[in-house]
Amino acid sequence: MPQSIRDKNLKCHRIIEPGIIRRPGNRGADPLKQGWIHSISIALGLAMTEIARNTIIGEDLHTYQSFFENAVEGMFRTTPDGRLIKVNPAYARMFGYSSPEEVTNGNLNVRTHAYANPDDRTSFQEIVKRSGFVHSFRFPALKKDGSLVSASLNARAVRDAEGTILCYEGTVEDITNLKLAEENLRRSEDDYRNVHDNAITGMFRSTPEGRYVRVNPALAAIHGFSSSEEMITTITNIGEQLYVDPADRRRYMELLDKEDVIRGFEARLYRKDRSKVWIRMNVRTIRKADGSVACYEGVVEDVTEKKRIESQLRQAQKTESIGTLAGGIAHDFNNLLTSLMGFASLIELKMKKTDPLYPYVQEILLAARKGADLTRSILALSRQQSLARAPMDMNQAIRSASRLFRMLITEDIELSISLTDESTMVMADRSQIDRILFNLVTNARDAMPRGGTLRIETATLDANDPLDAAQWAGEKERYVVIKISDTGTGFSDATKDSIFDPFFTTKDAGKGTGLGLAIVYGIVKQHTGHISVDSEPGRGTTFSIHLPAMPEETGDAHGEPPANITGSETILVAEDDESVRGYMDEALRTHGYRVVTAKDGREAVEKFRQFQPVDLVILDTVMPRMNGWQAYEEIRRVNPDVRVLFTSGYTKDIVLSKGLEEREFDFIPKPLALQDVLEKIRKTLDA
Repeated sequence: MPQSIRDKNLKCHRIIEPGIIRRPGNRGADPLKQGWIHSISIALGLAMTEIARNTIIGEDLHTYQSFFENAVEGMFRTTPDGRLIKVNPAYARMFGYSSPEEVTNGNLNVRTHAYANPDDRTSFQEIVKRSGFVHSFRFPALKKDGSLVSASLNARAVRDAEGTILCYEGTVEDITNLKLAEENLRRSEDDYRNVHDNAITGMFRSTPEGRYVRVNPALAAIHGFSSSEEMITTITNIGEQLYVDPADRRRYMELLDKEDVIRGFEARLYRKDRSKVWIRMNVRTIRKADGSVACYEGVVEDVTEKKRIESQLRQAQKTESIGTLAGGIAHDFNNLLTSLMGFASLIELKMKKTDPLYPYVQEILLAARKGADLTRSILALSRQQSLARAPMDMNQAIRSASRLFRMLITEDIELSISLTDESTMVMADRSQIDRILFNLVTNARDAMPRGGTLRIETATLDANDPLDAAQWAGEKERYVVIKISDTGTGFSDATKDSIFDPFFTTKDAGKGTGLGLAIVYGIVKQHTGHISVDSEPGRGTTFSIHLPAMPEETGDAHGEPPANITGSETILVAEDDESVRGYMDEALRTHGYRVVTAKDGREAVEKFRQFQPVDLVILDTVMPRMNGWQAYEEIRRVNPDVRVLFTSGYTKDIVLSKGLEEREFDFIPKPLALQDVLEKIRKTLDA
């Protein structure tokens, strides 16, 4: 009889002598007879109980054995010194053995036959001794053939009543594929981190509340921060701290809420130093399982330079449109002005100043000159005005004009001029440069109705300097910089975007044409220069002009006009406009010249052959039947040394398209003022 059953039974029965059991409370029966009867009953009851118990235990053992044999994980029991007592088939397969018996009968010790690094066994035992179990203990395991697998085990210590460890039992799993997957994941994360940290475009993750969770160094650099960490800790509210226009932030959030993905979103944001940068973003919304927003992820590109170029392109397109219009009217208008100015000048020449009509002639000439200035302004706006370029010193030009600057500004405006000691020689049209200076000074005056300070300064800029290389790379090597600053009202970024547009003005009606700055822009570009503006409301405005510098030793090419404007030479004038032709004939004869006229290029060639010698040929560039260049080619066959002076009322591009190369021949644009044309003729003849 098992001891456990006997112990349990004795709680209810006590033995009075060997083989006899007396039940408590049964005192009057025959002791011997009653003892045998009860002994038989007890024996039968105990037998039946034992049979039932063995049946249950047998079923449990069968279930356990089936689980042990068919488990997909290796199962084991080892002694404290490492001898394997029992293993299941999965364990044998994992370590490359044919059966569990090969493992347990081989007197194998796990320290040397299962652990690639025996110290791992020691670490395992220390953990179990301290905690009583170990969970997911990973180690490189050694298979029968010497190859390695990655293993993970879960085990516990089995102890006796005194707490001594009798054995270890647990499960072990081959996690080689899991380790490979983890390594691939880690490598993928490293690759992502490498791309994230070294990308040239900005990358970010932000919360719906407007905080950055992650930014890469490129985005930090775009906003002027020294590190990603500095930007994350500094920017606690993206909408309030970074967006120049809060409406852009609202539009951004509305688009994300509606679409979940936005591409090419552009806005102006602040940098750390409060300067502004144009950015373009592609952003997507990351949502939780319940549909709520978890975060936003996106990439950011700095498009400030691209915006600048686009602005220049738009400006060029606008001025091109104006140029097309100007070119269309320039020829006829200049011919009208030439006749008007010319004949009025002849009247003035032959009229006494005491004549009562003399003031009227002066007014006619003044109006004609204003018309000529307007034509030149429109052509300058479109960059088609012919330039009389010559070496000039910008410092000297500003000094010479300073007296006029003081006359232009009011007494409550202080004029400050600061000129560099370096050479400021440029190749430029003096009259056009003066126009730029006077225009900008006038604008500065109008921006300071309550007085202030007007500052004019010059400097030089080396395009090879690393600080400037990005902006000026591939252009001129050195620039002369002219800055005109005021402390006036300034203007907004929206105004800045349109400040050089033709007919755009911030002045009251009747106080500005909207052409001034557009003309300045056209003149600067025609000189292959650059112009930029920096302004903020209430903080004034600075215009910066960069003109290509030239060597200092080049002298000033401006000379005094010839004192003598008369002559006796023979001049052939070819002009298709009858009024202009008549004016030239009369003006030249009045000043002593012999004149032959022709109404087109073909007639000019015929008369050149007929009237010899001819000292000078004045050719309108664009004429019917034969243009000025073609006529010159024919005339040169007759006399290769003949002097020629070209003129035209058309724009520069049309003149050049007729065969003239820039600066190869003497050229005077219309309208032809009497003094100018006489001086040019004398200079050409005396060359």
